[in-house]
Amino acid sequence: MRIPDRPSAFPSDTARDKYRRLPIPPAYTDEQVRELSVPVQVSLGDCSALHDAQAVAARLAEITPSWRVEIVPGTGHALPVETPDWTAYSTAALTDPALAAAALTRPDALEDFLTTRLATAQQAGVLASDRDPRTEVATLLALANGLTASVLGRQRGYEAAIAITDYHLDRLFGAAATLGPPPG
Repeated sequence: MRIPDRPSAFPSDTARDKYRRLPIPPAYTDEQVRELSVPVQVSLGDCSALHDAQAVAARLAEITPSWRVEIVPGTGHALPVETPDWTAYSTAALTDPALAAAALTRPDALEDFLTTRLATAQQAGVLASDRDPRTEVATLLALANGLTASVLGRQRGYEAAIAITDYHLDRLFGAAATLGPPPG
């Protein structure tokens, strides 16, 4: 079994060595997998060193078409460690039908809403005319997702995340758009 040398997946040599001593789980036959009678979601990291995510997803679609299989971009085999924010959201969506339905039917709803707001701000002269509202929104949402992961992973505190967000909002709108406390 090949173990990836990924610092994000293994915070120390001790953790890596401990992982190597874990028993290898049994392989299930296609028939055993088909016999599972509960809803199943499989989340695969597209950069896993332990499996080919596309091949696993294709195989599962072939033998268990009712399973939900998702490939998470930019992640390895240790999804909960590498993307705790995505893992938390995905887990919540498994138990909250409304959240799951919204994510599946309108994944771009927030982006669409904010793009409309930025286009309105641009028409009012608050946002520079050379900015593309949708690209700016996609950038801000990616920033928010990354900062969420870095705060949850204890890479930085929430104060630093707010300062980084303020920095980007200042570049977009000017100094009046910060999230921090008002002066004085």
